[in-house]
Amino acid sequence: MTILEQIGEAAINAAERTAKMLQKISFYPFLERRGVEPKDYAVLKTQLASLAFLLSSVLFIFNFLGLKVFLALVVIFGGGSLLLIISLREHFESDFAAYRDFFAAYLGISIALVLIKAVKPIFTEAFSSLHLVAFSIIYIAALSFLFKRKHGREYTFGRVIEEGEILKIKVNYDIRSSVRPCIVALKNTVNAKEGDILKLETKKSFLNLRGSKIAGIIEAA
Repeated sequence: MTILEQIGEAAINAAERTAKMLQKISFYPFLERRGVEPKDYAVLKTQLASLAFLLSSVLFIFNFLGLKVFLALVVIFGGGSLLLIISLREHFESDFAAYRDFFAAYLGISIALVLIKAVKPIFTEAFSSLHLVAFSIIYIAALSFLFKRKHGREYTFGRVIEEGEILKIKVNYDIRSSVRPCIVALKNTVNAKEGDILKLETKKSFLNLRGSKIAGIIEAA
């Protein structure tokens, strides 16, 4: 076995051990009491791991982390993020491709920023970090456009948790319609009962910084 193969195997083993350790450290019982469901918790964990990987990359780029520490964090957060992304298939089988593409792109910008650090800045020395900022803005804008074109939609689904003339509907995280977990109250226009799944219309907020809002019921799913 070559040195590169040994390093690769060690990195994979470390990532697997880290993922198993993180699975044992669960905050879900605390969050469950506050209405957080398993699929929302799965997305939250993946978001936090991906954000930690991005933060590690930024700290390394600006020389706040040494190479050895950064590589260790890559194994922990990068490997952990990949395993968490794969685990999302269990919760979002039909929409898994959207979550996979989103978080893969999230990790991609972290890797790209580290690689582009080695490229000679196209700006003056006084503004040498601007090439990283410019790349990030272009990358995020392009990613947002392509993601919405491929996976975006203006509806989501919710589960009736309280029936009546006014329904209480539990809505889970939906990356395709940019909806965050929430409970909404809507007029019962489809004679829905508790436990029914409804197709809901979504409406984007200003600049969509806070995600889309539930606008109404389309039909029973």
